[in-house]
Amino acid sequence: MSELEKTAYFIGNLDRPELNLRSPIPIYVEAAGEQFVAYSPDLEEFAVGLDHQSAIDELKESIIAVYFILKKDQSRLGPIQQNHWDYLRRIILET
Repeated sequence: MSELEKTAYFIGNLDRPELNLRSPIPIYVEAAGEQFVAYSPDLEEFAVGLDHQSAIDELKESIIAVYFILKKDQSRLGPIQQNHWDYLRRIILET
């Protein structure tokens, strides 16, 4: 799939009342056969769904899971995971 067939979006919330975004997360969604792939280049995370919205919803769930995994393991992170944790810590406010 070419770059022109990707659609850019911004995730403005994670649909979890205890997790607020300080700034939107840029993502891309593209068709992949009969499915759609949502991808966050900043987090190197992706998710698949049957339509745009389900792919985005799955990506939100993936971002939430990564946030809590990295938070739990923050004292043992490698350089890439530390970069992702630093990014998530900057943009997510836990209430």
